[in-house]
Amino acid sequence: MAKHMGDTLFLHEALPYHAQTALDIGTGAGIPGLILKLIRPSLVMFLADARRKRISFLKNVIGKLGLQGVFAEQCIISKDVAIQAVFQTFPAQGVDVVLSQAVCSIGGLASMARPLMAKTGCIVSMKGPRYQEELAAAATYLKGVGLTYDVRSGKNPLNGHERFLVILHQDGV
Repeated sequence: MAKHMGDTLFLHEALPYHAQTALDIGTGAGIPGLILKLIRPSLVMFLADARRKRISFLKNVIGKLGLQGVFAEQCIISKDVAIQAVFQTFPAQGVDVVLSQAVCSIGGLASMARPLMAKTGCIVSMKGPRYQEELAAAATYLKGVGLTYDVRSGKNPLNGHERFLVILHQDGV
């Protein structure tokens, strides 16, 4: 619990203040998306996971807690998925933040998430200490599609473990 809560608290501190919408790709049991929604209730959160059982669990939790502005759907995010068909309230212009924890490489996440983020939005990849290898592998792709990055490092406030957020955004934004 300390790992997931602490990691989400670290993520929360790095999110843009103006962010109003977010998509959590590969949310699993709602980590970090559902926890982030509880911390920042005004954030409209879309939770996506490939497994129906996880989504059923999340829908049950959302219902029992009476949460508004959080949507959980089963899907595999890819360039072939019409996201508005999956999430009927998904913003046509994209979301302010696309986030993921341990779903795939930075390059893979950038490829699937870029079409889903708003022009002024960002992609946040929660990574461990080997993030630099992934950034090096993705460097050519990121440059080619006009994505730049910032890395925020810090410690999980609950257990002290070192954490890294790779934040991708459109060049010049």
